[in-house]
Amino acid sequence: MNSILVVDDELSMREFLEILLAKEGYTVCCASNGEEACSILDREIFDLVITDIRMDAVDGLGVLRKAKEVNSETPV
Repeated sequence: MNSILVVDDELSMREFLEILLAKEGYTVCCASNGEEACSILDREIFDLVITDIRMDAVDGLGVLRKAKEVNSETPV
């Protein structure tokens, strides 16, 4: 496992997780909302998805559904 998608509408949380995970050797991609995350998931496969649940438009549950739709093996 080396690629992680982090989805959060709070910039500080995204940056914190990105720095922490990158220091541990993971490749991290970040999305600022659910719509952006779903678009990224259409183009890339991730080993893990970490998402905030409460977001506008497409919430975290929508992102998790999309992640599982694209790759049912992806842990969320």
